[in-house]
Amino acid sequence: MKIKLIILALLFPLFLTSCGGDGSGGEHDLLTDEQRKKEVEMITDVIKAYNKANNDRNWAGMVQTLDKEVTFFGSDKGEMSKDMAAFKETIKNQWENYTVMEYGEIQDIYVELDDYATLANIIFGVPLKVVSKEGVSEDLFVIIQRTLKKILLIKNG
Repeated sequence: MKIKLIILALLFPLFLTSCGGDGSGGEHDLLTDEQRKKEVEMITDVIKAYNKANNDRNWAGMVQTLDKEVTFFGSDKGEMSKDMAAFKETIKNQWENYTVMEYGEIQDIYVELDDYATLANIIFGVPLKVVSKEGVSEDLFVIIQRTLKKILLIKNG
């Protein structure tokens, strides 16, 4: 179980998520160092919000951090969710099989952005406490990779 859970966490969702933006058309300008730093902070905030919602078993909160499309890669090729409905079923199964699945504070964060911050790859470590429905408790440290796509928000008026 421990190996499968570690692999599951390593390969957890390939996210397509929103990191904000103002729709001003500036997405075609290369990022300054300050803008890059701000983008990394927003990406980190999205990951923290997702983890908190997952810890709280708050599906609606998790969805707020996701795009309409999400692809989940689990611990083997049979564990792949290609759409939101399948991803929801995967999360539901996790919540049914583990009475506790709690992420701690993320650490050792590495973020790679494209030149315009439209795509990001984040790799981080995080403590993970899990308790199976049978009562078996494990404290793990997992490495997680997520890919995010920025969705530009357009101002009306």
